[in-house]
Amino acid sequence: MAITKIDHGQVYRFLNVADNHFLDLYMRETDDGTPIQVYNGNTSNAQRFRAEVKDEAFTLLSLCRKKGEPRRVIKESVDGKSLVTYGDAKGEPNEYWTLEILDAGHGIVNIKNVHSGKALENQGYKKPVKCINADSNDVHQQWKIIIAEHDQAGHTD
Repeated sequence: MAITKIDHGQVYRFLNVADNHFLDLYMRETDDGTPIQVYNGNTSNAQRFRAEVKDEAFTLLSLCRKKGEPRRVIKESVDGKSLVTYGDAKGEPNEYWTLEILDAGHGIVNIKNVHSGKALENQGYKKPVKCINADSNDVHQQWKIIIAEHDQAGHTD
């Protein structure tokens, strides 16, 4: 099923169209400022993100965290480097994202940062994801949204 809408509380995985790698928390690190990368698909919490919808935008909280740590969010750094990191939620615009539907039939979207208007782009396997000027024809900016396995109906783990 092609998903082109983010629902509050749902857990998702994000597959890049260019190389079929998933959005991933680098080395399952949970510190503020940890880079977001793309990596081979697996079922770890480093590739599972819970959406929290507010108005027309959403935040993505990684399910990967150490005991006692707060859930952190994916956000675009504001240092001018356009890196996408895992960081403390502060309610700032760079923590919020929207979708631009590129191909509804195949569930292909751009994921854009509310603060900058730039799109998430896969920079290559195990390399940090960046936000760059949106280009609907760039497959490195095209993502498929997948409901995380452990949250699909009928999964018993």
